[in-house]
Amino acid sequence: MPCPYAPPCTRATLVSNPVVKYLNSHADPRNTIAAATVTDNYTSALVLPAFDEPVDFLKKLIPPDAEDILVILLVNAPDRLPADCPSAQRTLTLLRSLSPLGNCPEVVSYDPTRHIDVLVIDLVSAEHRVPYRKGVGAVRKLGADICLNLINKGQIRSPWIYCTDADAHLPRGYFLMSGSLAPDTLDVSAVVLPYRHFVQSSDPESNADEQNAREIETASELYELHMRYFVNRLRWCGSPYAFPALGSLIVISATHYAMVRGFPGRPAAEDFYLLNKLAKIGRIACPAFPPVQVQARYSTRVPFGTGPALLKIVQSGERLTYAPASFAILRLFYLELGQIKDRPDTLDDLWSAHFHNANEAALLLKVLDKMGFPRFIELQLRKCKTQDRLLRSIHEWFDAFRIIKFLHTARTLGQKDIPVLQALAEISHMTGRSTRDYLAFLINLDQSGTHYSGLDRTSWNCDPPDYDAKP
Repeated sequence: MPCPYAPPCTRATLVSNPVVKYLNSHADPRNTIAAATVTDNYTSALVLPAFDEPVDFLKKLIPPDAEDILVILLVNAPDRLPADCPSAQRTLTLLRSLSPLGNCPEVVSYDPTRHIDVLVIDLVSAEHRVPYRKGVGAVRKLGADICLNLINKGQIRSPWIYCTDADAHLPRGYFLMSGSLAPDTLDVSAVVLPYRHFVQSSDPESNADEQNAREIETASELYELHMRYFVNRLRWCGSPYAFPALGSLIVISATHYAMVRGFPGRPAAEDFYLLNKLAKIGRIACPAFPPVQVQARYSTRVPFGTGPALLKIVQSGERLTYAPASFAILRLFYLELGQIKDRPDTLDDLWSAHFHNANEAALLLKVLDKMGFPRFIELQLRKCKTQDRLLRSIHEWFDAFRIIKFLHTARTLGQKDIPVLQALAEISHMTGRSTRDYLAFLINLDQSGTHYSGLDRTSWNCDPPDYDAKP
């Protein structure tokens, strides 16, 4: 059943052609020249930033069954990186291996038998580098804008913008992903694919490499457990933002991409903020699909994210995560929203008769107060004339960013972060499952169970609250 509070996304709302409007007013202007370089037609296109990668990395990234594909490869380096540093030199080597004469943007044939070409974009030469403060977000935006331009001109037939990272290995059938969705996918703004981290095989003759690989493997397992635990708990709470935000996994509807004005220019978390916007105008689908294999490796190229997190885990020996009690508080908030049947007149009317009997009620009110929720509700009660419009406003305000803020505020009020394995043990104890069973559930490779098959916005229309439900 479609969510009654979701912003409508029907054919009527798309008639004004937001793609043309975006390309004319908000796209990176460099996309025009790059798109004009492409003279052929393709079924799909892949947007792929690359920094400090080996020259042969595409061999492992492109799935063996891919064909009729344009790879939009953005070879980039931040502007503050010295030109003579090793990572910048390796990135230049990658650029020259694809475009020896430096005639970028340039389309080069990668695999003629499968009609796979690469559109090479030079963002590593000194005059073309991206400002650090805009970082990988600006790089992805340029690539996605080029793709959108080609889709608009009919040179890319698929209406999906495929995005990944250079450390990913894409599975067979990756470019057939759209066929696994329901026939009418107009309400799907983006797809987030399943994933699994892996560690690159070490040199068997090097003890140092073997030890390093073991450290990375342990760190990646803890980090992945944290991510899966986080999404699983959001799903249990009933949040419409329960999906992983990894740039390696995202496939975006071209129309919806234009509607939210593309990737934000940020040095990190651009995937998180884009999905946060896309979730407000459509559905984020998480279909059952073979996982994208993402290489776990240390990195300091971005201020935060997987690479820095792995390095921090190795240095500290553990991965901290949000306490299970914080999610119990969050769940109470969503349950209370779900039981609203009539438009409330005051903030107190928002809560059910038995709300204050819940163990988490007092702390929930403190967290919401610190977040400014009472002031927000007072304003919305004056603006929103119907219950549906009020609930829609609440869910748009209480988005993925504010969920993180909610958990951080709960932490300052006593719900301290704990090691992820301890959190899993607590959940297992509360549910009566063994920790091993819960771990197996979280690490399920195909992620095709009902708890990870995709959360549409029907969760906004919650069932009647069950305050005794186990986690």
